[in-house]
Amino acid sequence: MEEHDYCLDFIIPSGETGPTGPIVHAPKIFVSYHNATTAQNLTISSATIFPSNSNIYTITNESIQFTETGYFEFFISGRLKETTTANGATLKLRTRNTSGISNNLITVQLQQGARETYFSQIKIGQYGTLQTVMLVFEKNGNSDASIEAVTLQIQRLPFPYSK
Repeated sequence: MEEHDYCLDFIIPSGETGPTGPIVHAPKIFVSYHNATTAQNLTISSATIFPSNSNIYTITNESIQFTETGYFEFFISGRLKETTTANGATLKLRTRNTSGISNNLITVQLQQGARETYFSQIKIGQYGTLQTVMLVFEKNGNSDASIEAVTLQIQRLPFPYSK
């Protein structure tokens, strides 16, 4: 055979065609938040749940509750900015379980001296108890910081959870 000659040598299986195996539709939620200039829990402007018949998430004005336990992937993005550069600001993705124990799963900081930061972060968490998720915008003293274009995607991963 010369260098440019190729040969495909395989057998095409006979039988039924089409996808085989389980079809997994991991429940997801896509959430957009209102922009904010005051320190507060961010409020939800819109949310879409896939598949639409999933009942794994419950939405309130400021939070998302899980109705199941398991592994969840969180993806958050947005922009922190301020015109004065000596104060700093923070966005926290906070989870709280039914016992009231909180965990700052993702923390994004606008470092002192920076005017803005575009951010995106991913984190995976394992939860054996039901959780509430909220985004908390914090800023120092007389900061004129604001937060914009914040989106959050949460997906329940199809891994089995066992305690």
